[in-house]
Amino acid sequence: MAFSKGAGVAAERVMTKSGKYYSNAKWDAVDAVKSNMMSVDQFVENESDLPEEMKPMSKEERKNYITTNMKKREELTNKLNDLKVKRDKQIMDEKKKLSKSSSLDDAIVGAVKAQAATKKFTMDK
Repeated sequence: MAFSKGAGVAAERVMTKSGKYYSNAKWDAVDAVKSNMMSVDQFVENESDLPEEMKPMSKEERKNYITTNMKKREELTNKLNDLKVKRDKQIMDEKKKLSKSSSLDDAIVGAVKAQAATKKFTMDK
């Protein structure tokens, strides 16, 4: 849904969901283990809470699966944070460019108004 609202909205949503304050520990194994709501051992023991893809796995495979996904998520979060820094810098640079052109426009309009006033012309704002 966020993607239909535009790239900026989608980017902000992705960054929010990858942030340290966003947690789905009640239904996400990686978040539950990461937030210490449940240990990996507790999680792999309780088969009724496992997703279908993990039920046929052995306990050791389940531990490896969770550990691997925790590492993958950490890597993705780091990449997203790096991209956010680059995106924010690019946005700030573009804003600076736009503000400079805007202030140049203001200076030209101001100069024209000043010259017009010396010739007794009046201009609406």
